[in-house]
Amino acid sequence: MIALVTGGTAGIGREIAAKTSVPAEMSVPTEPNSRGTSRRSLLRAVGGGALGLGVAGVSRPASAAEQTAMPDPVPRWISSHAHGIASTVPDAAPVDLEPLRTMIDNVAVVGLGESTHGAHEQLRLKHRLVRFLVEEAGFRSVVLEEDWTKGIQIDEFLRLGRGNPRDLLADAGTPWQCREILDLLVWMREYNERHPTDPVRFAGADVVSVRALAYDAVTDHVARRARRRLADLSAHYDVIRPAGAIGPHVAWYRGQPDKKPYIDHARAARDLVASLPADPGRRLALRHAEAIVGFYEYHATSAVAVRDRYMADTVAFWREYTGGRSIYWASNVHSAIGDPLTISFPRSRPRRRRAPAASCGAATAIGTCRSP
Repeated sequence: MIALVTGGTAGIGREIAAKTSVPAEMSVPTEPNSRGTSRRSLLRAVGGGALGLGVAGVSRPASAAEQTAMPDPVPRWISSHAHGIASTVPDAAPVDLEPLRTMIDNVAVVGLGESTHGAHEQLRLKHRLVRFLVEEAGFRSVVLEEDWTKGIQIDEFLRLGRGNPRDLLADAGTPWQCREILDLLVWMREYNERHPTDPVRFAGADVVSVRALAYDAVTDHVARRARRRLADLSAHYDVIRPAGAIGPHVAWYRGQPDKKPYIDHARAARDLVASLPADPGRRLALRHAEAIVGFYEYHATSAVAVRDRYMADTVAFWREYTGGRSIYWASNVHSAIGDPLTISFPRSRPRRRRAPAASCGAATAIGTCRSP
C-alpha cells in the first residue's frame, strides 16, 4: 500500500535530523562571496508542509491508542499524518490526492523526491502527482535532476514539438532513459497541444553533463549583443568547450591533474556575460554560463554540495524566469527539506528563503499494514 503523509516540516524532518550525525565539512572549490543558493534555503516550506510517499504504509491515521503504543516518535508522527493512496496509475481520478491540495495552496515550488532512481511504482506515482499539480493546482514547470542543456532540448519539444522524445531521452541521464519518463513527456506535450497559450515548461537543473549547446547559446548572445567581446569569450571557451560527446569530455577533464585553469576560464566567461548590458536575452545566456561553471566546479571534486547549490539556483532561476509555480523532480537527497546530513558548502552566502516551497519524498518500508 502507498500512503500520502502530510504535515508541518518541523515534524518528521526534525525527528530524523536529530537521529543523524553530521560529519565534518568537506572542502570544495568555491569563490569568495559565492552567490549560490542552498537546497535547504530554497526547498523550505513557508506556509506549506512536507509530503511523504511510502511504498508500504498505513491507510489511515493511527488511533490515539495505537500512537501511544509506538515508542519511536518518527513512526508515530507518520502514522498520525498518513492518508492512503489508491493507485499509481497516472490518469486515475485524483480524489485520494485531495489532502495534498491544502498543503500547497501558497507554495511556489514543490519538491518530488524518490528513494531510488528507476523504481516503476515511484515514477508512475510521481507522474500522477505531476498531473494533479498541473491540472488541479496550476503548476506550470517541471524541473528535473537532469542536465541543464538536455532540459532546454526537452522544453523545445514540449512547447514547439521539435524533436522526438525517444531520441531526446536516448542520451539523457541513465535514470531517465525509461518508459515512465517517456510517458510523462508525451503527456506534457499533449497537454501543451490542448493549452497552447498556457503551456507546461521543462528545465534541467543539474550540471554533471553540460553539453556544447550551452557554449553555443552564450556565444550567440555575445555575438548579437557585444561582438567586440567575442574574441575574449572564444579565448576562454576554445579551451573548455566539449569537442564531441559529453562522456569522453567528462573523462578527459577528470583526468587533468590541475583543474583550476579550466574553472578559471569558465568563471571568466561567465563574468564577461554578466558585464554586458541587461536585456531579456542576457538572463538565459548567463544561466547557460553559470551551468558551465557548475560543470567544472563539480567535476573538480564530485562534491554533492556543489551540485545541490547549482540545482537550487536553477530551480529558483527557472521559477523567476517563467513566472509560474514549479515542480522539482529529483531524488530524496536532492529535494528534502532539512539540514545537510553529509556535506555542507562553506562560505556560501547566508541562507535566505527564495520562495514558499514544499518537499515530497518516497521511501520503502517493511512492517504491519493497518487497514480500516
